[in-house]
Amino acid sequence: MAVTYKKTRVVKKAKKVKDLSGTYSVKSSAKIQTIDAVYDGKVFLPNSPLLLKPNTRVRITIETVKVKRAKTKSFLEIASSIKIGLPSDYSENLDDYLYRGKTFNDK
Repeated sequence: MAVTYKKTRVVKKAKKVKDLSGTYSVKSSAKIQTIDAVYDGKVFLPNSPLLLKPNTRVRITIETVKVKRAKTKSFLEIASSIKIGLPSDYSENLDDYLYRGKTFNDK
């Protein structure tokens, strides 16, 4: 006659957490999500959908993130990069071109 033994099941106790709002239980199998959000002055708006059910209690840790900005170009760098087909005497006769109606084809 074969004897079979049942494995004893280990039940993990919920961890008690105490903070300013009171004491509550936290399951050890709690999932951690890292999200990016923007604070609009009243609430945090997540940049992507959350995998949470409505009215789920969460703990939020705030870490400000610096936004990497592209190197800004000076006005002269931008102006020199623009390719505009203008006549060679444009700077000498600027008033004629702007105010007297001289066309680019006129010489």
